[in-house]
Amino acid sequence: MAVKKKILKNKNLSRLRLGRTLNVFLAKLRKPLSKNLIIINTAICLISVIIGGLIVGALFYFRIEARLSELKSKINEQKIVEYQSQTSQEKKIISVIQKVSPAVVSIVISKDLPVFEEEYYNPFEEFEEFFGESLKLEIPEYRQKGTEKKEIGWGTGFIVSSDGLILTNKHVVSDEEAEYTALTNDGNKYKVQVLVR
Repeated sequence: MAVKKKILKNKNLSRLRLGRTLNVFLAKLRKPLSKNLIIINTAICLISVIIGGLIVGALFYFRIEARLSELKSKINEQKIVEYQSQTSQEKKIISVIQKVSPAVVSIVISKDLPVFEEEYYNPFEEFEEFFGESLKLEIPEYRQKGTEKKEIGWGTGFIVSSDGLILTNKHVVSDEEAEYTALTNDGNKYKVQVLVR
């Protein structure tokens, strides 16, 4: 019986050793397999996403392309039609505007404005010999450097007589020092003399 126990004990030990060895072997085998499986699974997922994206993108592109060509053909079929007035009142207004629009002029207001030049000076320059560069301060000073003609405003007026008399608002010609130029609808420019303010 002691011999049987010893044999059973030896068998159990050998099974235990074999089990441990097998477990260690399987654990070592599982580690690289788990890393490899993660890499393989990730690669499969990426490839699936890329292929799926390409398929969906292609389907979307072809649907959009078909819709755009359909819209393009509809646009090409439509003709641009000049606005047709719907009521007699609209027709009258359009007729009046077409008749009087050549009499409408734009008035450009120009004036000689001063041009300034910016210079810098140091008010503590005479103290620099005592304090050095620490008191170096530059303050901007503006000096007039002539004048320049600039457009300063615009207005509108109406030619009311065949000799070119223009009627406009008082605020358009209120500046006595300004020069005025009338621009007609056909693109001509005319110097304006103000008769009454």
